[in-house]
Amino acid sequence: MTATQRPRLKTDVRWGRVYGWDVIDHASWMAGTNIVFLNDYVGQTRQKGRARENQHRDSQPWSDLTVGSPRTLWEGWCTDEQLDEMERHFIQDVPFEQRPRLNYVLNENNSRHIPKWDLEDQRRQRDALRGDEPWEPTPYRPETYGYAPAARVKARRPWRPWQKQLLAAGALSLALTVGVWIALHRLGMLQGDAWWQTAAGTAVFAGWVWAGFPGLTRRSRRRAQRVRRRWRRWL
Repeated sequence: MTATQRPRLKTDVRWGRVYGWDVIDHASWMAGTNIVFLNDYVGQTRQKGRARENQHRDSQPWSDLTVGSPRTLWEGWCTDEQLDEMERHFIQDVPFEQRPRLNYVLNENNSRHIPKWDLEDQRRQRDALRGDEPWEPTPYRPETYGYAPAARVKARRPWRPWQKQLLAAGALSLALTVGVWIALHRLGMLQGDAWWQTAAGTAVFAGWVWAGFPGLTRRSRRRAQRVRRRWRRWL
């Protein structure tokens, strides 16, 4: 029997982490002074290693202003709800001047919040100053971050009626063959060509049943076909 993995639930307890990332202020970078804002972006992850960090470096317009790698603000075993609450805590429950400016979820009431479209415009300004091509986010590719794309599971098609009936006819032929062999063996008649003649005869009989009992009288055929219909409904 093949083991199947149950769907992951929000109540499952798994390891998680809330992190903060120090980011250089755009205006200070343009002026050449490089003022760093601590924990200017706060996020959560259950991924291992630097997978989440690399995703941000590929997809966030402020990734060129980051200072080092993100620091861990909290980590532990938790449900999804508990991890969401810890992330919310580090976004909303810190002193106002320490609240992150780059988050837009859970941060709408922060007057220092920088909208995402402004962050993209600022990135293009920095690219132009450096002489780089205008920034565009890198398409998400799971294999880049150590994850294999989910394999597509092909649904198994149910058996068609004729397939079930053909299998049943084969099983009937086999059962009859074995039964006749046993009977002939006990009678001492299973000799010479009796082996294959018995198998051929039962195969012909099963095919005759499969074909709808041709050659019978009308009344006998109706009776036999009623039995055959019951057999098909059972399959």
